[in-house]
Amino acid sequence: MKQRFADIFIIYCGIIAISVALHAQDSPSTSLFTVKAQSIITSEIYTSSSQDTLWTPRLPPFVGRAIIRGTADIASIITIPFELYYSNRNFGTNQPFNQFGINPRLSDWLTLHAGYFSHTISDFTFGDLRVLGGGIELHPGKLHFSAAYGIIRDARTEQKRDTIITFPGEYKRLMISAKLGYDHKNGNYIFLNLMKSWDDTMTANPLTQVSPMDNLVASLNTGFSITKGLVFKGEGAISATNANTAAPSLDNQFRLPFNIFKPTVSSFIDAAAKISLQYNPASFWTIQTDAQWIGPGFVTQGFMQLPNDVLDITISPTLQLFQKTLSLRGSIGIRTNNLRNNRQSATQRIISTANIAWNYEQWLGIDGSYSNYGISSRHDNDTLRLQNVVQNIVISPRIMFYTGDSYHLLNLIFSVQDVNDNNLITQRLTNSAAVSAALTHTLTLSNSLNFTTSLMNTDVKNNQLHITVTNLTETIGYTFIENVFDASVMTGIGSIKTVDNELQLLARITGNYLTKTVGTFSLMLSLNSYDYTSASYNPAFRELLCNFQWVMNL
Repeated sequence: MKQRFADIFIIYCGIIAISVALHAQDSPSTSLFTVKAQSIITSEIYTSSSQDTLWTPRLPPFVGRAIIRGTADIASIITIPFELYYSNRNFGTNQPFNQFGINPRLSDWLTLHAGYFSHTISDFTFGDLRVLGGGIELHPGKLHFSAAYGIIRDARTEQKRDTIITFPGEYKRLMISAKLGYDHKNGNYIFLNLMKSWDDTMTANPLTQVSPMDNLVASLNTGFSITKGLVFKGEGAISATNANTAAPSLDNQFRLPFNIFKPTVSSFIDAAAKISLQYNPASFWTIQTDAQWIGPGFVTQGFMQLPNDVLDITISPTLQLFQKTLSLRGSIGIRTNNLRNNRQSATQRIISTANIAWNYEQWLGIDGSYSNYGISSRHDNDTLRLQNVVQNIVISPRIMFYTGDSYHLLNLIFSVQDVNDNNLITQRLTNSAAVSAALTHTLTLSNSLNFTTSLMNTDVKNNQLHITVTNLTETIGYTFIENVFDASVMTGIGSIKTVDNELQLLARITGNYLTKTVGTFSLMLSLNSYDYTSASYNPAFRELLCNFQWVMNL
């Protein structure tokens, strides 16, 4: 561990020194070190009451915090964040020091990385993990080269409770990646990508439940214009994986240059490919087709959530009419698996969406959307067969108008969700429907006084339960001094019905005062009162919370 931090510290110091030296030569008059900070002081007072002898307050009675948060800037190219805090409960330093990284851009064509950083190679090689290490990106002209080395997973030991292993542990995982290619400003590009990852078994106690792995992925991705309005993008990849590097080796039968991958009897190899065709012959309509095939044995440890054994095909058209006041978008996709017929059954998913947006001038409009998600499996055994459909519809009209000097905004959101389970065994438990509607009216007067009224109702029903929730709130706001002092008052009442009606009352007062010299002051006072119908075994409770905050830029 000490050696790891020493190595990272050396990388930090080296890159900082190089960056500052290069920047000082280019901009000798620029200040090399500046600090910007912000202080935040907050206090919360909470009290609650209930006739229930088992009632436990959900917050402590008082919490006070003092925070100083800021950034130190070195030569305008390296930014180091810091944060210190104090409260009546603890004291110390806080994030983000445990994931600190620097990414100086030394010129238009050179960027360095050290510490924690993100490093995207391609869709099939590496992209969704944070790297702890170092990297470089070179982009002289149309050529592009990038490389990275570091840790993508820390080691964790086995966890036991008595004699039972509750967590099998993990090896530390390292990676090295490289990307080389040509990238033109007109959108044409071609790249060769390589990612190698491996588990380090020397930095942790031997794990009895987990086998160390390594993974090698190489890909070629490209994009170019076929003809006017028609663009092609695609990537082809091949991966080789050792499920257990401690298994007997096959070096004599299969060997790669530089020993970049040493196959064992647990090794497997597979491929993946994806293509995208976008056709845009006119400014008012486009259509895009995407397809990807990922073999069941394709593994990349640079994308931990990437599924394999899938075939996806998606078609996505868009259309704009009436001088682009009407916009239509949609997509329909099919996903299937069991590509090599090595499973007991295959599943098929159909996902479709449709969106419409109509904006007539600035004062009237309507948005609507529909989504459908269906999944089915063609299993021979009826008890294992699967088929269900989830549908969702949302309609949201809005209108704006004036009456004298008053401005009105009226907005409605109506949604319906239906879950239809076609399985004979489970449909009685999972079939459900939910209908919700929310109506909001905002009235703004010329003297900055504004009123917002909201009414919301949600109705959820299945074979076992029927819940209805209704809320009505009214908020009154006023700006006493523009950009200096404003306040608002909100009151609300809610009804929750399952078997019997339950009542909730809400009230909140907020205020904000902004000064040019001593910062911003904010105050919030809220009351929550909840009454159960069956008060004999679930008594009512009351809660009061007061929050004060002072923010000042230093």
